[in-house]
Amino acid sequence: MYQLKNWVLYLWNERHGVAFGMVYNNPRFPQGHEIQTSVIEKIVIEEEQGQLCIVTRSGSHYCLKFSEMNFDAIEKIRACLAVYNISAEIFDKCVECIQRYKKDALKEVISKLHGEGLFTPDCVEGESAHLDFDEEGIDE
Repeated sequence: MYQLKNWVLYLWNERHGVAFGMVYNNPRFPQGHEIQTSVIEKIVIEEEQGQLCIVTRSGSHYCLKFSEMNFDAIEKIRACLAVYNISAEIFDKCVECIQRYKKDALKEVISKLHGEGLFTPDCVEGESAHLDFDEEGIDE
């Protein structure tokens, strides 16, 4: 099964959607190559695995992990799922879990760097930078 990362589902017409993203594990394309699938014939949410599985008109099968979706396109994805009679409630629940996980992961990183900051020597044209972290974010 192929994988799409940084993926988006969007409507191709009133009754069908397509997926767009960076493809992996497909021998026809280099790893990370951006593609648009053919029209989606079937979508299945695998809530336990945190992913969608799609089958396209060409017969290709793709896994789309919720954690790897393009979060800027949530409304497009939701509209496309509605055409396939996929409950927005399940999708929203999965999105909420992923966003909570990412937020908690960021808090963990900040807590580990709190008080120490991060020093990057010669990061841009001989300039160095020191970033301080606290609960509110990053100070340069």
